[in-house]
Amino acid sequence: MNPKWTDEELGIIEAKAELYTPKQIASILKRHGYFRTPIAIATKLWALGYSTNPFLDNYSSAEIARVLCVHSTTVSGWVRLFQFAIRNSQFAIFFLIS
Repeated sequence: MNPKWTDEELGIIEAKAELYTPKQIASILKRHGYFRTPIAIATKLWALGYSTNPFLDNYSSAEIARVLCVHSTTVSGWVRLFQFAIRNSQFAIFFLIS
């Protein structure tokens, strides 16, 4: 059984969630004396509603759709209709929000 997350651990991962990858956050936690795997951190971030992608202004259509409570094809339609800037990744398309 895994130990429960402490308030200090949660504070660290919430502060670093948008700037660092789960692997980088694991290193930061290790420096503070906590030992969590990158998978455990990614799972906790997801449970807290954070993206595990450390992009500041890049969001996938699925992330945008989830936040706006619409289907991801609706977001894709908006992109085509309004000609938003996009960046292709190996596995997903990210939208550059400005």
